[in-house]
Amino acid sequence: MDAGTFAAFVEEKIRAEGVPGLSVAVVKGDRVVWAKGYRIADLATSRGATPETRYLCFSMTKIATATAVVRLAEEGRFDLDAPADEYYRGIKVVSQPTPSA
Repeated sequence: MDAGTFAAFVEEKIRAEGVPGLSVAVVKGDRVVWAKGYRIADLATSRGATPETRYLCFSMTKIATATAVVRLAEEGRFDLDAPADEYYRGIKVVSQPTPSA
């Protein structure tokens, strides 16, 4: 996929999902080969997004963790249906019964 096609794909996804702003970088080896900012980085100030825009990462860590877990599951190294304490000894998952309606 060339840069123009990829940029059009990103722009369509942003429109379809209603994303207010996004910065994207494509890395090959140890260098950035393409980068672009889209729309608004800060809604309060209407500051535009750039390739250098810094974002809070607190929500992004969930995406990275979920991606890693799914890849491990695809490789057969993690069972998504196994109890959590099988992988994290000493941690017990306690479920509260759902009240009847």
